[in-house]
Amino acid sequence: MNNKEKFREYLKQTKNTHDNFFQDDRINTFIRILDIDLPKKLVSLGEDTASLLLIEDFLYLRNLKTRCLKGGDLHEWNISISSMEPSSALLNYHNFLYNKLNDTNVLELMDKENNPKNTNIILYGAPGVGKTHNYQRIISMIENEKNEKDIFNTITDNKSNEAVELDSGTFKKIKNEKRVEFVTFHQSYSYEDFIEGYRPSENGDIKLKNGVFKNIVDEALKQETKNFYIVIDEINRGNISKIFGELITLIEEDKRDKYEVTLPYSKESFKILSNLYIIATMNSTDKSIATIDIALRRRFTFLKMKPNLALVEDDNARDLMKKLNEYIGSKDNLGEDYMLGHSYFMKVNNDKDLEFIKEYKIKPLLEEYFYSDDVKLNEVLEILK
Repeated sequence: MNNKEKFREYLKQTKNTHDNFFQDDRINTFIRILDIDLPKKLVSLGEDTASLLLIEDFLYLRNLKTRCLKGGDLHEWNISISSMEPSSALLNYHNFLYNKLNDTNVLELMDKENNPKNTNIILYGAPGVGKTHNYQRIISMIENEKNEKDIFNTITDNKSNEAVELDSGTFKKIKNEKRVEFVTFHQSYSYEDFIEGYRPSENGDIKLKNGVFKNIVDEALKQETKNFYIVIDEINRGNISKIFGELITLIEEDKRDKYEVTLPYSKESFKILSNLYIIATMNSTDKSIATIDIALRRRFTFLKMKPNLALVEDDNARDLMKKLNEYIGSKDNLGEDYMLGHSYFMKVNNDKDLEFIKEYKIKPLLEEYFYSDDVKLNEVLEILK
């Protein structure tokens, strides 16, 4: 009996949240979603995925379920289907796999599942939604041992004012202890910059030098009881395969602590521990989430951040933001990935501030957005007046 039939039999003996056994039509729906619908959706996002009923990787399935929840890139698709059946199907398949394992393995895996640790996180959204501010919040909350679900909800809800909840003392302490590094990716950024490579020294000699990632990995190895963080700004602007090279596999949560590779230049053994968090940002205007490097999609948890009108205190600024985003976000225009973030409007205290921001912050961005369509550019600039 294959996994599909075993799963079917398992569901027939399983009660739902209303304490009733699953009926055949619901069972068939779960199987269709895992066998056809969800793989088809993943393929449309650039991920080559066969039937999920052939997969028994708990971490991969957990990540898929996370992507179906609020803030994940599959959330809107999940809620578009009656009763959010995709996430229900994943949950029940996940439980089915537990039952296939012996008790020792179940206990071991349940410990990981009850204490999930997403160490690779990407914050994405339109310009001005607070991605830079929120990576500091994530780090502070992780350091203060906040529940992971609460962390993710706090970030995706994006409800807090910048003056609230950011434990600046915690983040400052981490910086002072040199447990956080910051880097920006761009097209010419390379493996040699990030991991290791030969570079000229001050006296003109060519020497092998560590990159920023290798340095922080080495520090994390020396202090295994502390968390370390590397923040990668504009991660989608770099060539991921070129920058990470053979190490792209090692950043996966289930490969950390266990697997190691030999670096090509230094010939040193290299592994990544689970006390290192990779937190990255990307603008949704730069590249659609659906077209980004598959290597990123598979290995990162994506948290979508949206503009929050409630964070803008000035009435005129809030009204302008609302009107501009209604125009930009409409189906006939660019869509929500291009809407203006609240950060553009939060420092407006009077009409003079607003006029300055309109002229020097917002207008250039709108001209870039609509540079190839004079009609729409004129329409949106009319709103700006």
